[in-house]
Amino acid sequence: MFKIFLIFGIFFFFSPSDFTVKQSDPLSYFRAAENIASLENLSESERSDIRHLYVLSAVLDSSLRESAIVGLLDIENDPARKRVLYSMRSNSEILLVPEVALKKDSPLLIQSNSTEDLCETITSIRLGKKITSEQLQALRPWRYLFPNVFDQIIPNKVGKKLQFKSDIHATLLVELAILGGPTVWSADYLESGGIPMSFTISDDLATLFQIDPTKTIRKNGRWVSN
Repeated sequence: MFKIFLIFGIFFFFSPSDFTVKQSDPLSYFRAAENIASLENLSESERSDIRHLYVLSAVLDSSLRESAIVGLLDIENDPARKRVLYSMRSNSEILLVPEVALKKDSPLLIQSNSTEDLCETITSIRLGKKITSEQLQALRPWRYLFPNVFDQIIPNKVGKKLQFKSDIHATLLVELAILGGPTVWSADYLESGGIPMSFTISDDLATLFQIDPTKTIRKNGRWVSN
């Protein structure tokens, strides 16, 4: 599907396959998504490419996560998926602004609470101990990693010790994210069963849209791996 633009009396042809990205430049994926999203009457194929580009930008550079989610919300028509995307946003106001230099730190790792305090709260949740509203609020940026557990917590009340293996693993993933990733071998070992795991703060976006983040190249109308 081609689209025609008239600029200064000259016609330009645009096809969804015409965008250029660099694997070494996550921002190029984000910009390509923005360029296609700016077109009118998007086809489903174009929307699919936009989703893929936004998700890849967030996976390759977690500092683009918030901006990618905003972009995904802008083109999403499914109300249920929109609600999920809203819940995945952090409280950070760090968004991509072309005139401002980007920070390379993930918004979810910029925190006022100490790492020790956050991990202590996670431990209390696993053991069913009482936690305060403030402690629960401090964990909200990571809610998307364990929503079933997070939403059942009632502040200032003793809860039940976690019994399900899936819930315990989910809290380990939260600890892993808070601590900085799979270099923290203890949480990595427990979560993966001794098998090294690949972890990115935006893997959940790839899962939500069923996108393979290893497919970073578009050839002949298809996304492929190296």
